[in-house]
Amino acid sequence: MLSIKPCTDRALWTAFLDEQAPPTFLQSWEWKETNEASNHNVIHLGLFEDDHLVGTALTIFIKARRGSFLLIPHGPILAPHVPQTDAWDLLTQEWKQQARAHKAIFIRVCSPLPATPSNTLLLQERGFRHAPIHQHPELAWILDIRPTEEELLKNMRKTTRQSIRKAEEAGVTVKFITDSSGLHDFWKVYQTTVARQHFTAFSRRYLETECEAFFKQGRLLIATASLQNQIISAAIITLAHGSAFYHHGASDQSPFPKVPAAHLLQWRVIQELRRRGCHFYNFWGVVPESATEHPWHGLSLFKRGFGGFEEAYLHAQDLPLSPRYWLTWIIETIRRKRRKL
Repeated sequence: MLSIKPCTDRALWTAFLDEQAPPTFLQSWEWKETNEASNHNVIHLGLFEDDHLVGTALTIFIKARRGSFLLIPHGPILAPHVPQTDAWDLLTQEWKQQARAHKAIFIRVCSPLPATPSNTLLLQERGFRHAPIHQHPELAWILDIRPTEEELLKNMRKTTRQSIRKAEEAGVTVKFITDSSGLHDFWKVYQTTVARQHFTAFSRRYLETECEAFFKQGRLLIATASLQNQIISAAIITLAHGSAFYHHGASDQSPFPKVPAAHLLQWRVIQELRRRGCHFYNFWGVVPESATEHPWHGLSLFKRGFGGFEEAYLHAQDLPLSPRYWLTWIIETIRRKRRKL
């Protein structure tokens, strides 16, 4: 019989996620710690079959001025044999109880289920509806890095291979940092990127808490690409369950505008991840190739150049619990349109 109760056993939680697909860091114990350090209340719900953990639903209580809500990032993660309908029925009831206890006005689920009509129906039958905006990327670009380096290079776009070679010839060097000292270097380049691209940035404190949580478990790398002692590209890579994720990136090409350092940086990251035994490298969010007016079009083109495949996740789903939800819906709809997302 299925039941839900808090899971406080980190080793059990992590071991379960290590065996599931798709891999995600957004249900990890480290992500729980990141959010707790940001003063969010986190509920680590476990789905049990008798005494066996068969599902995780990391649930975060987000306080917001326009109305607080429960967020389930890339969850729930269920063992393949678990009946979806039974699990979702139980979890939805539990989330409703938690929402009432926390005075939340809605529940937002960002499931890694494939974006199919049947999965959409699975949630809509339980009262969920399309959220006005995404919370996490819903179209990811993933590269299988198990082939040889020669095969990986061959499968890249020609211009990507040329850019890697050009950066090598220019003398770009890439360094990997596995402790929080690397965040100082990343932050300088990140600020330049934010000023140039005008996107909503993460705070330094937020990045520090994320890095600290994942560094402790050896699950994070900071990579920097430099030329003539100037850092011109940087990335924060999160490791989880045999995969790696390009979670944060930054670049400042102004000192050397003709040197494609970011291409070499990513290639060195791929080589390092192979050395560490990772099987997949998730470049994180992209937009459809047809979305040429989208703010992420150029970045998506860059990521696709390394070869790989798309993975489309179910669009974020909201379960309204109060009439106040519709104010959030209006605000987020306006925000999405203004940002052309």
